[in-house]
Amino acid sequence: MGKHRALRDLISGHDEEYLKKQIVDIDKAYLESERVLRADTPQTINQIIEHVRACKTEFVTPEHPCLSPVLPPDFAFDFAVPIEVTAPREKIYFLDREGKLRELHVEVRQEQKEGLIMQTTKVGNGANFHDSTMDRMEQKSKLKGFGFNVYAIGDKNARHQILHEVISMPKPALRLVSQRTRILYHPKGNPNVRIELAFEPNHFGETFTGHQWRVPKIDIEIKVGPPKKEKALRHAILAREEERLMSNFPLTRVMESSATPGFEAIAESLSRGQGVDAFDRMGTAEQWWLQDRRDRSLMYA
Repeated sequence: MGKHRALRDLISGHDEEYLKKQIVDIDKAYLESERVLRADTPQTINQIIEHVRACKTEFVTPEHPCLSPVLPPDFAFDFAVPIEVTAPREKIYFLDREGKLRELHVEVRQEQKEGLIMQTTKVGNGANFHDSTMDRMEQKSKLKGFGFNVYAIGDKNARHQILHEVISMPKPALRLVSQRTRILYHPKGNPNVRIELAFEPNHFGETFTGHQWRVPKIDIEIKVGPPKKEKALRHAILAREEERLMSNFPLTRVMESSATPGFEAIAESLSRGQGVDAFDRMGTAEQWWLQDRRDRSLMYA
């Protein structure tokens, strides 16, 4: 048998030149450390938002450029905890037919932002039953057009592995739609650490095969803190902040990325032979979610 063709062989010289011309900017990678908690209902997430806003001692929110002041015991002052409600987001995740990207622990997604396409690549995972912190290197690139762009992946090792080990073209296999309420704070007033709580009471996922799911959730992420070499300290900080929430509300730890339920549903379908032809017919920039459900040619029987 001949050697299998890798992704590098599937991309013609013309396509390679085109993809590279689509790149506007490539940012440097940085370490993302976060924990994810799942709630049973959106109402629980909204209750937690109000709880965080009310806890002036446990959750000290920064007002640039200073922290909330410490007041005398006999002086009453009701601080307003600022929050940010983001615009609705639609993130498209790419997957190859054989699931090699997942084996390499590489996750690539795209979304529209400021007239361009933002491609985000996350490498790694790190979460396990003993420590639910996900440590991943995250890197963003700005592109002119939609569609998987391997040359926009700034991590040279990940890019090399994808080009040489992925054997089919990654397709836009699933999407996530959500809206966030974000609160930034210095835990216990520590100015050297800044935590972001990202609340998503409405978090919806859908795959090209028609599988759907909803997961109200919270992301707890270190935005400013110990360097990546101090892994144990970073994890301890996140564990403490996670415990504050779990001690008051019925929450469940999640040790996987938000797109994992969709990836697993697709893998199960493809393993049974369902959706394989539909995946093969799908274009590398197919926007199947815009098609009328009654006429979707990608839906498998």
